[in-house]
Amino acid sequence: SAAVWLAMKHHKKKPQRGPAAKGGGGKKKRTVTKAKRESPAKKPGKKGRVLEKKKPVKRKAAPEEARAVEKKAKVAEKAKAVEKKARRDPRQDKVRESVRLWNAFRAKAMDAGRRREAIGAALSGLRGKLFESSLKHDGARVVQTMIRYGDASQRAALREELLPRLAELGKLPYARHVASCLARYCLADEPMAFYAVLKGKFAKLATHAVGCRFADAVCKRLREASARGRELRARLVSEVYGTTGPSSLRAYVESEPTRRGRILEGVARTAQRLVEKSLAHYLLAHEIFRDFCDEAHPDQIRDLATHVADVAAHVASSKPGAIALCRMVSYADPKTRKKILKALPAPAAADHRFAYVVLWRACDVIDDTVAVAKHVLSDIPLSSPRASRLALWLLGRDPTAFSELEAAALSPPTDDLRPLADGSKPSKKPAAQRRDELARAAAPKLAAAVVAAPELCLVDRPAAAVAARLLELAPTDMHLTLARAAAAFTGGGGDDDDHGGGPTALLDHDVAHASLKTFLLAEAAAGHSHFGLAFYDEVKDRLHLWAAQNRGAFVLDALLAYDAPFARDARTRLAADPAVLAHLRNSPESKGALALLSRLAPRPT
Repeated sequence: SAAVWLAMKHHKKKPQRGPAAKGGGGKKKRTVTKAKRESPAKKPGKKGRVLEKKKPVKRKAAPEEARAVEKKAKVAEKAKAVEKKARRDPRQDKVRESVRLWNAFRAKAMDAGRRREAIGAALSGLRGKLFESSLKHDGARVVQTMIRYGDASQRAALREELLPRLAELGKLPYARHVASCLARYCLADEPMAFYAVLKGKFAKLATHAVGCRFADAVCKRLREASARGRELRARLVSEVYGTTGPSSLRAYVESEPTRRGRILEGVARTAQRLVEKSLAHYLLAHEIFRDFCDEAHPDQIRDLATHVADVAAHVASSKPGAIALCRMVSYADPKTRKKILKALPAPAAADHRFAYVVLWRACDVIDDTVAVAKHVLSDIPLSSPRASRLALWLLGRDPTAFSELEAAALSPPTDDLRPLADGSKPSKKPAAQRRDELARAAAPKLAAAVVAAPELCLVDRPAAAVAARLLELAPTDMHLTLARAAAAFTGGGGDDDDHGGGPTALLDHDVAHASLKTFLLAEAAAGHSHFGLAFYDEVKDRLHLWAAQNRGAFVLDALLAYDAPFARDARTRLAADPAVLAHLRNSPESKGALALLSRLAPRPT
């Protein structure tokens, strides 16, 4: 027995496989034949059992009677809920009545007397519950309409009940519309009452996700109210900076020189919070950005620019926002500068009344002149006065006078920018070098725009100014296209042959003849003659037709201003034509004829 026991102890069992190894027994799994597996009506089930395939069962639609019963039950349930709510609050009937009246007195064509009675009835039903009504969608619309169309006594009653809770109304989704409506129609009469209610609460209201819109509306109404309103507005905005004393950030930091850094750090956090809460499109936020950039250190401005770059299009939509964005572009790092430019599409921004100065400042401070010129001049609208001023500046010509916005946006000069904390300059290249590179990069792109629309440069003054400046610079291929367009100008009125091959269409146009004269005089003064020669080749056989009109005589006078062989040839042709001379001498009242006759007079040797 001991030998048997030892033999059994050292015996090695073979490892089991399949279901038997997991304790499920050693039964062999049933298999399914290929024919059964491929059968469409049957499929193998668990453990090889063959199951019948279930057929889909279509649900029968409920009959009309059942639907009607279900609808009736829902209506009854809703009526029961309304009745229960009315028992809990007896004034619900009056609220519903005010909503019914609102559908009547909101009509613009309603008689004033009937409207006053309807508003009075609605107001009597909601008196004492105006705040609760403003929290709901329909109730808020009722209260807004009463404020809008109510008379002086009715507005006074509404103001008396709602004004003490104005700051709370401004933070709630539906109630903020009531608060904004109250400011729109009642603030001008009592600005001090609104200021007293919002004093001490404006800072939180201005940075609230919902209340910022109401705060912006209050600032707008106070600015438009009076000088006293503007003073109260400045006091409210100063609360955002952490003070109730000085009425501006500059005055505050000057009054607390030892706390300047901490004050600006707090304002920087507020500005970043406005961006994070998607409130950067309000005018109030733009004014905070501008005041901060006017006082902050370059490194603080650079840090704020990284947050504002994504919403640059919103910030550039107002005057204070555009000025603030110009400060940020001045001190931002190269990556952030390109990000701001990318957020401002050039065709729209170059024509915007505020955003164009941001593009202008970007060209003034960015060292990568080729890239910035490519972005700014892509599809630039030459017919826009603002885009034309920017294009002329890129071509090296400063405007005769900068506007107030341009002067604020382009200051300080690039070479006078404050250094960063590490001592480095925000822009590396000297301003003169950058302007020269910009002119060389911009000239070919603007010339291509002129070639694409030569007639526009004749009939539009801003575009004509750009074309004249290009003619003053190095000659390009645009002179031939522009000369042919001037010679064949019809003004959109058909073929010029209808006028006997003469220049009637161009000379009858109030702008085109002046543009052509400007082109000739600008190129002649610059010492070039490519456009003048090309134009003379087009019209040399019709000089008598140009001399026959006052405006045409002015154009020929500008043509003879060139110191070139073609100008001398033109003078010889005109002086040898007795009909032209007779017409000029017989037109003493024509200033153009007198100017051309003086030009044709023999010169003293």
